[in-house]
Amino acid sequence: MELLIGIVLCAVLSLWTRFYTRYVATDAARHKPFETWCRTRPLVVAFRCQPGTTVDVYEILRRYVEPPSGFLNTHGRYPWQHYAVQLDWKRLNDEVIGIFVTSSYLLRSRQSAPDLAMALKAFGRVAGERVEEVWLHGQFHSVNRQLSPEKERVSWLGSLAPNGEIEAHAMIGKPIWLTDTLDQLAA
Repeated sequence: MELLIGIVLCAVLSLWTRFYTRYVATDAARHKPFETWCRTRPLVVAFRCQPGTTVDVYEILRRYVEPPSGFLNTHGRYPWQHYAVQLDWKRLNDEVIGIFVTSSYLLRSRQSAPDLAMALKAFGRVAGERVEEVWLHGQFHSVNRQLSPEKERVSWLGSLAPNGEIEAHAMIGKPIWLTDTLDQLAA
């Protein structure tokens, strides 16, 4: 009888462990401020395009940045690496396209999502010559995981290389072309 109880107990523990690791366990704790911030629909990437090319760039972007489940951002600061974010994009004016975070969810231990950096790199290889500048939110991108006391004000400005990589350098705030665009939308 004890043998039967031992076998049943082992089976139940094994099934519970599999269930827990598949459907419950996460690699990180929930980060409520990040989730709240994502619900505000922040602008995280902006592309300044050559005049007259935003419709083409928009359609190319739509091909590469449209999974239903969201993206993993491996280049951002904590807690980006543990969340899948769903994105929306729109033409802000005749020269600027913006990508916004619409929602986020904490990835379970066995879940995966496509890497946004790879999607943007593929996009950059196709649309790179039409994009003049790329702006990245400071929390969205990090070079060598550098910490900065100005991390809330830092953003990244750069361009798309021929191989699709984003070559960016740190800056404080937003570039003039993006500030003007956002001011026009707010008016």
